[in-house]
Amino acid sequence: MAKTFFRRFTKKFFIVSNIILAILFLLASYTYLFNPQPFWFLGLLTLGAFYLLLLLIIFLIFWLFVKPKWALLSLITMVLAYPSISNLLPLRFTASFEKKKAPYGKTGGIIHFGFRLKNAEDIVEMAVRIKQAGGKISSKGEFCPGEPYIFFKDPDGYEVEIWYELIAE
Repeated sequence: MAKTFFRRFTKKFFIVSNIILAILFLLASYTYLFNPQPFWFLGLLTLGAFYLLLLLIIFLIFWLFVKPKWALLSLITMVLAYPSISNLLPLRFTASFEKKKAPYGKTGGIIHFGFRLKNAEDIVEMAVRIKQAGGKISSKGEFCPGEPYIFFKDPDGYEVEIWYELIAE
């Protein structure tokens, strides 16, 4: 009698533990979908996502030997969280580890950044300064009437945007 109670208890314990672990891992994997103000504690789960994944793998192996249908719980959880797992364990299956030259700038890194003007009239002065400093204007215009912009490349090849934005009151 005691043996059957112990078996039922441990089976339910492992099932409930696996379900809770699967939910915690999915929450850790999709933390970015939640507002961090009220759900700040989910960030802590993200820190432990690797260890939660290890526990899921252990449960998967355990259930494969004990009760194979329960292994689906861990397997489905890992499939649902595949993008997060590929970030946790970035494996490369290609033989090529060549460093490719970045298509932007001489030093790589940032592709584009911008500066917002306080006055729309300053755009003309900025165009003159850009040319004086060796920059090359790639496009110039208005996003909409009253919001001028300039896109230019600096001498290092970085694309920079200067614009004025009307602020709604």
